[in-house]
Amino acid sequence: MKIRKVVCINTNELTKEPLYLTYGKVYDHIDYDEGVTSFISIIDDSGIEFDHRKDRFISLDKWREKQLNELGI
Repeated sequence: MKIRKVVCINTNELTKEPLYLTYGKVYDHIDYDEGVTSFISIIDDSGIEFDHRKDRFISLDKWREKQLNELGI
């Protein structure tokens, strides 16, 4: 098991259940099997571990790069 930092980039709800995610917030991604899957485990804003779609998050490095590009640096 590894814990990695990821950043939320999509908080759109497609279900009736609230997501408890904040755009731009850094979350701990708990990688149990390090395999290929379309979901990742995140401890969300409610403090509960929940599986969310992978496309809702990017790595902290990619987030930093995106922010620098938006600033023109």
